[in-house]
Amino acid sequence: MAFQASAAQQQLARDLKQLRGTTSIKTVEAACGWGYGKISKIENSRIGISQPDLDRLLEYYGVGQEERARLSSLLQSSRTDRWWEAFNRWLNPTQAAHVAWENEAVRIHHAQPSYVPGLLQTVDYATALIRDDGFQPDPDKVDALVALRMQRQARLDEAEPPELNVLLAEAVLWNAYGSAEILTAQLEHLRRMMERPAVNVRIVPFSRMTLMSSIELFELEVGAVVMTEGMWQHAVLDSDLEIKQARRALAYLGERALTEIETIQQIEQRIKQQ
Repeated sequence: MAFQASAAQQQLARDLKQLRGTTSIKTVEAACGWGYGKISKIENSRIGISQPDLDRLLEYYGVGQEERARLSSLLQSSRTDRWWEAFNRWLNPTQAAHVAWENEAVRIHHAQPSYVPGLLQTVDYATALIRDDGFQPDPDKVDALVALRMQRQARLDEAEPPELNVLLAEAVLWNAYGSAEILTAQLEHLRRMMERPAVNVRIVPFSRMTLMSSIELFELEVGAVVMTEGMWQHAVLDSDLEIKQARRALAYLGERALTEIETIQQIEQRIKQQ
């Protein structure tokens, strides 16, 4: 099974790369007594790093105690319970990374043009949506992905759940996956979830919607990462510029969205029309 770096591990990798600066990888590996390629793999999140190796590396870089403590804390955070690994046989690396970021996020911003996000889906809606994907014909895989999706939702039941801010295209209220009955039940569930303090959902009307692909911004305890999803590909973005652009896009859509009260009224009206 391929190594799948957590968000904390990826942040640690970026920090270590920054600490190395202009020093060549070959020089660092020689100083630490490591074989060729180890530094590159660590900095690109292809392998993890042990505490002794981290200590050795930070000693070579001349890092102070306060910064050492922060980086060691990142390392420990990367080793938290990774329950989703039980589903790894059904996930590609990008999907696994998505679950990891979602599991660690303190705040999630999601703009979605086509369907209700996974954290807010009912079992029937999730099943219909996954089955509707022509690339998921295996019934065992469908069952596994639905189970994973339901388990992901446990984050919203935590004592201190992440703040979830969702912008939905109005089309989501009309896209019936499976049947009209499934959509109605999903909209009723969405309405109930909006009563939770940590869940904020707003609709962007047809006349104001310009989003062609989804944007998901995960704010972590340290740093942030963005995932975009189009019809044929997913992209993971984590540079300062890319995160800034994602925030700008989300703000743009937020300015055009209905208020939460208006959104509730529109959802309730749509339920009555079903």
